[in-house]
Amino acid sequence: MYEYCAVVVVHGQKVPVPFNFVSLEALFPRALAERIESNLLDIFGFDRKINILDLRNKHDKDSELLANFIYKNVFEQYSLKQWGFKPEQMDADVVGRIPVVLNYDSRYFQDRCQAVPRESYTQMITNMLANKRIKVMLGTNFMDIAHLQEGKIYILGQEFRGSVYYTGKVYELAGFVFGNLPYRSLKLQFERINVEYFQEVAQVNYPNQYKLH
Repeated sequence: MYEYCAVVVVHGQKVPVPFNFVSLEALFPRALAERIESNLLDIFGFDRKINILDLRNKHDKDSELLANFIYKNVFEQYSLKQWGFKPEQMDADVVGRIPVVLNYDSRYFQDRCQAVPRESYTQMITNMLANKRIKVMLGTNFMDIAHLQEGKIYILGQEFRGSVYYTGKVYELAGFVFGNLPYRSLKLQFERINVEYFQEVAQVNYPNQYKLH
């Protein structure tokens, strides 16, 4: 069974991300790592996921040491590369997407199924849309058939009480009440490398300046 794992390169070592006890023990001297782990477990408990900014604000020596290390070597440069902002300049929910995990589980997710569908996403969506209870409207602007009003959503003039999964720009759905909101964008560059395996996991993060090859 496939399990998604990601690593980050810190001081030339590849360690799990989200940062956990495996990462800690790989990058810190043993005695210091054990002391920090014991301190974190006393404060938060085992198997907790802690926001990096919350960890920085605990004001005890060991938590501050670990938080500053992770902040400098993982979060700061990663955030600057991805979004052009430092972590403290962004909403805490964005920073909290990648917490510090107080366990030895190096999986990125804990979901039972972590790979693509056996017959591809295309076939999965095709099977879903084949349901007679689903109506597909092609060539339709969602904003022409739906709108928000007093916290309720109306579709084709009728209040809709079910779940809505909207993938457009949220400020359009909200009628531009806060104007145009900033959105990040990524420039993707693809390179084909003629080897069976280029890296040991699907995702390797290089938050600092490293040459890949």
